[in-house]
Amino acid sequence: MKAFRPWWTFDLLSGVRELNFGRLGWGDAELKAFAVVLPLCGQLETLRLPWNQFGDAGMAAFAEALKPTPEIRTGALAKLATLSLFNNRIGDEGLSAFAGAVAKGALPALKELWMIGNQVSGPGCAALVAALSSGAMPSLVTSSLLFNPASDATRAGVYAALAS
Repeated sequence: MKAFRPWWTFDLLSGVRELNFGRLGWGDAELKAFAVVLPLCGQLETLRLPWNQFGDAGMAAFAEALKPTPEIRTGALAKLATLSLFNNRIGDEGLSAFAGAVAKGALPALKELWMIGNQVSGPGCAALVAALSSGAMPSLVTSSLLFNPASDATRAGVYAALAS
């Protein structure tokens, strides 16, 4: 896939506050390509990526793009408040990569995380609990892992960590 980045891409993306890329059939390759431009979206507050087909590999690239760097100390999407990832193919490896990024300080303003209908079970939830317990995502008030293979007790652990 050849990257197309005209000169005006930076100006356009730097001011965008909401993006909705739902139901586009994006797989791992498309999410990896999108991850490349995430650092340009510094004002982004809402990102919707529901009903696509990306899984752990795409989510790992997305998580890597979120991590703080020496140039962007709060991470690529420091103002993001809502992240919708429902009904994709994200499993434990993808959620663990995401949890690792937020544990390093990514997404400090995130208030809502929607992970409904993915393929997350115990190990992914455990990684998210560890990140939440370390103080990651201090603004997070709402999250849902319904319709994932994780047990009710495992999801309850995530919600308990969120509440503490």
